Amino acid sequence: MDFHPVERASEAFQQSLTAEEIEQVCRRAFGGDATPVSAVELGMRMYNNVYRVTLADQARPVILRVAPPNGRQFRSERHLMRNPGYATWSEAVIASLEEIAADLDGVGLDAADVRKVAAVAAHESAVIDEVTEPRLLTGDLWTVH
Repeated sequence: MDFHPVERASEAFQQSLTAEEIEQVCRRAFGGDATPVSAVELGMRMYNNVYRVTLADQARPVILRVAPPNGRQFRSERHLMRNPGYATWSEAVIASLEEIAADLDGVGLDAADVRKVAAVAAHESAVIDEVTEPRLLTGDLWTVH
């Protein structure tokens, strides 16, 4: 396979997969006969690694996104690239806030404000559950930012 990873320092948060790991992922995702002929890592992402992979017998390349190993992630980050199922919006919001608070605790920072927001979300869950159409909101409750 023609493989072009991004060069990084060994202590960098992000680390490229090996060519062999990309081959294994492709076989798992597309079946045992899937054969990647090239993989190019696409630039310097902040969290996940992204590759453009060309498979034999496929006209168009596929995009492979890879999250860091769980041990390198905070709890609140472990679901960034998948969509965990929650019965209600309030469950999702409260779970996210609780994970962020646990991450803060884990690095020795004060999580009191985040826990207050989680308590308000739990108390007002009916209001949160009025959401009928998702919208992307960006913000950061990470107190060091």
